[in-house]
Amino acid sequence: MPRKFLTTLYVLVSGALILGGAAIVNTGASSASPRAGAGPVWRDCPEHPADPRVRCASLTLPVDWARPDGPTFELALAKRSAANPADRIGTLMFHPGGPGRSGVDAVFDERYFNPEVLRRFDVVGFDPRGVGRSNPVLCSADLLARRPHPVPATRAAYDSLVSYNRALYEDCRKHTGPLAGHLDSVSVAHDVDAVRAALGEETISFYGVSYGTLTGQAYAENYPHRVRAMVLDSPMDHSQSARSFFVTHAAAAEDLFQQFASWCGRTTTCALHGRDVPALFASLSDRADRGDLGSYTRYGLTTEFQFTSWLPAAWPGLAERLAALDSGPAPAPGRAATTAEVRPLPDLAFCQDWNLGIRGFADFSRLIERAEGVAPHLRVGAAGAESFSFCVGHPGKVGNPQHRLDAALRRPALVVAAQHDPATPRHWAATVTEQIGHARLFTYQGWGHGVYRQHLPCPNGVVDRYLIEGRLPARGATCAAVDPRP
Repeated sequence: MPRKFLTTLYVLVSGALILGGAAIVNTGASSASPRAGAGPVWRDCPEHPADPRVRCASLTLPVDWARPDGPTFELALAKRSAANPADRIGTLMFHPGGPGRSGVDAVFDERYFNPEVLRRFDVVGFDPRGVGRSNPVLCSADLLARRPHPVPATRAAYDSLVSYNRALYEDCRKHTGPLAGHLDSVSVAHDVDAVRAALGEETISFYGVSYGTLTGQAYAENYPHRVRAMVLDSPMDHSQSARSFFVTHAAAAEDLFQQFASWCGRTTTCALHGRDVPALFASLSDRADRGDLGSYTRYGLTTEFQFTSWLPAAWPGLAERLAALDSGPAPAPGRAATTAEVRPLPDLAFCQDWNLGIRGFADFSRLIERAEGVAPHLRVGAAGAESFSFCVGHPGKVGNPQHRLDAALRRPALVVAAQHDPATPRHWAATVTEQIGHARLFTYQGWGHGVYRQHLPCPNGVVDRYLIEGRLPARGATCAAVDPRP
């Protein structure tokens, strides 16, 4: 359905938003009376009672924005009020990414944004639909425990993976309700504007990082006149094919592996200083294949490296971990034991934002081969294989397929990227900036996924000045890299 139609439909129903209760899900039409123009009822947060500036609420919203009179769900909100109300600029909404990160939990952490931002803005976070307190996607724990290997080696294994994915989707729908089919980022963007309307704000400032930038981009397309300021930190490029995503993501992870090895070579405190890090990692991978690293597999080893290396502050501990593994077998970190019958699975949102276009086992195998070609050390663990294989044969609707951005922002956006980002390469950020048009790209010359959350004075100062004063950095401006430290 065209986004412009959904926008018009949203405008028709936004005056009748249902605000308030604490229920997680309502699978039928709401029985509450619409209260036009009413704001959220802010209450103490059970998980965070110590800070009186932090309050929680919920907002009842349509599961399907094309059917505003259909099933509803409760969107969980948290607000950290501006420390200095007299200097308050407005509301800053943010999406911390994932899929699966909680914006409510992020509001509880006063370290997320710098003090001057907290002084001037009401910071509002939310658990996106399908996440945390907002009608979480739930699936049978037993079925999730039987999840096949994400990279099938044979056609039979591929067919089994497709059958499993279809069964899992139906299982998740059974345990989650209708929201399981409406997790795409355009739907989340409509939710964001519903919050704006309920708060009584004409415009909002928005900060999104990683997967949260898909929501920001969708908001810019559908509600450009509602944007006071928008920061897209380490953005996804939603204009590319799934194949391009897969391969360039793998190449970015391999680049960071080489950067990590170089850091160890010049840093005497690195536990692997003086050693051939690529050769060591290749040896560990081969030993994992032979079963010499306890419960570690090659895929588990490379996946752990990829996600641990995302923030450079974790590099010293990562080097120590690899050195310890080289000294002898160790159990791979696993999930905590649970007796729950269902487990959350917010990853399902990925399948509704990306049309894979995989035509069968041979097609999938060629893609894996290309990814391994650009990531010879990390191989499939760095290629996003798990996210992609989870969506192979996905029977649900792709509500937000890839497309070039069509955003007519009245005020310029700020796009922020690290030169060496293992998850969202800098050239994705350049492409997003070009598509928005009315935007400025700023580059941190260092490492990591998510620039602002590294709390580095130079890039954070650029973001803060933009959010508070609307001041963009000069074209081509950069901040120098700061070597990783604990």
